[in-house]
Order: sequence, then C-alpha cells, then structure tokens
Amino acid sequence: MPPKRKRSRATKAAEPTESQPKRSAPSKDQEIVDKIQNAIQAAIPDITKAVMDEISKQQTSSDTAIMPSPSAPEGKAANDSAVEPTVNLGISNTFLEAPESISKPLALGIDSKIKSIIWANEFVDFGTLLKPTEKQVKFSIEEGDDGLTFVKEKSTPLKIESIPQWMKAFHIFISIFCERHTNDATKLMKYASIVQKLADQSTASAAIQYDKTFRQWREISPTKLPWDQLNANCTKRHWHPVFSQS
Repeated sequence: MPPKRKRSRATKAAEPTESQPKRSAPSKDQEIVDKIQNAIQAAIPDITKAVMDEISKQQTSSDTAIMPSPSAPEGKAANDSAVEPTVNLGISNTFLEAPESISKPLALGIDSKIKSIIWANEFVDFGTLLKPTEKQVKFSIEEGDDGLTFVKEKSTPLKIESIPQWMKAFHIFISIFCERHTNDATKLMKYASIVQKLADQSTASAAIQYDKTFRQWREISPTKLPWDQLNANCTKRHWHPVFSQS
C-alpha cells in the first residue's frame, strides 16, 4: 500500500481564499433619494415654524368678535349657518361682574349734634344741612392784654332761598329723621308735596317760611302737628289766599 502524501505548507498557501464582496458604487437613483431626504430634513424647521404661526393666528382671530359683513342684511350675518354675531362694547368682564358699589349717603358729613337735634323732633335750620359752594373764612380782631388777636368767626348757615335748595336740604333731613322715625317716611313725602304746592300757588319765600314756622311749632308738640296735614294757622301768618290741600 503506497504511503499517504502529506500536504506541504506551500500547498496550503497556494489554496485560493474566498474573496470579500466589493461595495458597489451608489447608483444614480440612490443619490436622488439621498438628496430628497436631505432637502426634507433641512426644510422641517421652516415648515414647523410656519404651521405654529398659522395656529397662533387662528386662535387670535377666534377670540375677536364676529361682525356681519357689510353686504349682509341688517341684523343677520353673511353666513346663515354661522354663530350669532357678538358685539364688543368695550366693557371689560371685570366691570360687568363687579359687586354693587356703595353709594354716598345723603347725610354724610353732617354733625352728630345736628342729627341728635333732628331725632329729638327739635327745630333745625335747613341751611346747616347744605354746604356752601364757596366757603369764605372770616376773622374778627379782638384786643387783649397781649395785644390784638385774630379770632375765627363762626360760619353762618346757608340761607335757603329757592325750592330746589329746600328740596335738597329736605332730602337730607328725611334720611336722618327716618333713621329713628321710620313710620313717618310716607307722611314726610306728603309734607314735601304740601310745601311745593304752596310755592306754586304763592311764592317760594312764603312756602319756605311756612316750613320754618311749622317745624318751630312742631318742636313744642309733635303729635299735634302731623307731617301729612296742612296747618292753616301757619299759612295765615304769611298770606291770605285760601290754599286747597286737594
């Protein structure tokens, strides 16, 4: 039997090795695809910004009032299926929803001593209830041991000369008087009507003088001089024409 042949190292080296696959050059189609992808990626930021701006504009326009087009008939929007148009009056919701404010009291600033006089059914000059439009401060000169001194004179009440002035003072009087005498509110309204009617049939000065005399007499006996009844004795003191209470 012949001996087996041994392969030499040279023979192994001579054996061909498997060749690695070579990378083929990119085709023209692949180059086009790559260019398109690169162009899209580069444009994404610009597209995103444009979309966000458009969304922001739509949100802003939806917050504004919808007004009908000029060509649409009066009272109707151009599109009948659209929501009823709202009109922006320029008033904030905060103002519309604000709680009711407190009004200025008629008797604000009236001295508490004057209020006590009114509550006690005592006479009060209506001029003390009104503030003069021009307040003039007067001083008098008095001579003393230390020389001459200036003393501030007490302010005189405003003189009531017209029915509008009297009504303004009477409203303040009612607001104070009815704090303690609530049942006399309707009677006081009748009393105001009597004074106004006296002024119409005679003169304003005669009606104002009637009121002054009536309240001075009422201080003596309030129960005998009700507000809602004309007092003939007071009218006779100032004029002779017969006054009808009806």
